[in-house]
Amino acid sequence: MDHGPWLKDALVFLAAAGLVVPLFHRARIGAVLGFLFVGIVVGPHGLGQFADDVPWLRYLTIEDRERVAPFAELGVLFLLFLIGLELSLERLRALRLATRPRVSQTAAAKAIGASQNRISRAEAGQHVLTATEVTTLCRLYGAAAAEARQLVSAATALRESHTDARTVFQRGLSTMQDRILQVEAASRLVRSFHPTTVVGPLQTERYAAAVLHGDESAVRSRMMRGRALANEPERRWVVVQTEGALLWNVDCAEVMAEQLDHLAEASRLPNVDLRIITHRQGTAGLTQMHGFHVYDEQFVQVSVLTGTSLGGRDVTRYAERFELLAAVARLV
Repeated sequence: MDHGPWLKDALVFLAAAGLVVPLFHRARIGAVLGFLFVGIVVGPHGLGQFADDVPWLRYLTIEDRERVAPFAELGVLFLLFLIGLELSLERLRALRLATRPRVSQTAAAKAIGASQNRISRAEAGQHVLTATEVTTLCRLYGAAAAEARQLVSAATALRESHTDARTVFQRGLSTMQDRILQVEAASRLVRSFHPTTVVGPLQTERYAAAVLHGDESAVRSRMMRGRALANEPERRWVVVQTEGALLWNVDCAEVMAEQLDHLAEASRLPNVDLRIITHRQGTAGLTQMHGFHVYDEQFVQVSVLTGTSLGGRDVTRYAERFELLAAVARLV
């Protein structure tokens, strides 16, 4: 196997990221957006599409779509890892600061048999604590049992995601579904949009099998998400789909008929608000080319390839975009 093109692509991406991301950081723009910008510019849909006409661009871009996929999937898991790490450790830090008298980082470090620097790095998102360490800290900080379980579960999932990045080709898709399941379980309002396929938790098993290319583990996780939607009425779902997503035949007529019946049944659930943007409706120039899910006001998962997560300002932007889409959709 010729590894030359893969090595060249890796060097191109790393070099571009090494130049662009520090500039974004200096401009107080998130590193996530910097990486996304690099991927767009050097990827096959950016300057890479002109490589045939301008031969020297082949040395500075990634022009093959198949070769760019592994970089995207690996980036997905690392980004999910970083976002989840930030969310869980932010709460752990808040628990320590709320103790009276306040527990110092030195005392916290002594409780888990570590250095103060390790606690400092963990609270800054530069180190992942083990589930045992999080359990000890929750006990020290007086965290409620339910919150302690959630933090321990998050710590376990984060460490697994970090490991799974090494085996993304074997386990990436099912790991992604498990991670999303945990995020949904911690949310009270989920807003979802997808222009080309039925939103994951509303899919039937056969439809999901077609979309997930027969990955049985990923399908099981997606079915668990669907059962959670039906059995946990305290979580509200607002779903906007395009008519095109319902007409797109992912397998056969029988699978699609079953899926449409399931959607009609789900729309009658008291915690589900299903809306459709039909072909006849004008959207006043509003376009949205990819799907996304907004979880409360915390973060958003973007459905590009296997998905990624963005925090900060992007949550507000996607929440505003969702409201625009929901406003032009018809309630089912």
